[in-house]
Amino acid sequence: MTIEGLGKKFQDARLARGLTLDEAARLTKIRPLRLAEIEVDDFSQFPSLAYAKGFLQIYGKFL
Repeated sequence: MTIEGLGKKFQDARLARGLTLDEAARLTKIRPLRLAEIEVDDFSQFPSLAYAKGFLQIYGKFL
C-alpha cells in the first residue's frame, strides 16, 4: 500500500474518536497543519518522504 489514500482513513478514525485536529496535534505532538496535510494526502511540504512516513507511523499508532 502506498501512503496516498491513507489520509481519508486517518481523518475518519480521528473523527470517530471525536477529536479535533488541535486535540490530535496536542496528543501526538505533531503540528495541526501537518496533520491536516496528512489527512488530504498532501506531502509536498514535507522535507522528504521518510519524514512523512515517520509522521504517518506516529499518527497511525495513535489512531
